[in-house]
Amino acid sequence: MSKKDLTKKEVVHLSHLAQLQLNDEELEKYKKQLSETLEYVNNLNEIVDGKNDGHSEIREENVFFKDIFSDKRVLTQDQALSNTQNKKDNYFLVDKIL
Repeated sequence: MSKKDLTKKEVVHLSHLAQLQLNDEELEKYKKQLSETLEYVNNLNEIVDGKNDGHSEIREENVFFKDIFSDKRVLTQDQALSNTQNKKDNYFLVDKIL
C-alpha cells in the first residue's frame, strides 16, 4: 500500500475527538507518529488480506527420528526386583489403591 501522511486538519480533528489541546509543535509530532502508525497497520492488513501468505519458504525434510529400541539401560526382571522386599510371583507387591 502506498504511504499516506495525515494532514494537519485530520490531526486537529483527532485531537478534538480526544479532547486534547495541542500546540503546533505537538501537532507536527503527532502527525508524524500517527502516519507511521497507520503505515504499520496497513502493512499488517496486507498480511491478513492474503497478499502475503506469511508462510516460511524453508522446507524441512526428515524431521522425524526413528524410534529404535535400545536395551542399553534395561533391567532384567530379577535385577528390578532385587532391591524390594514386597514381591510376589516375580511382580512388585503394592497396596491396593481403590
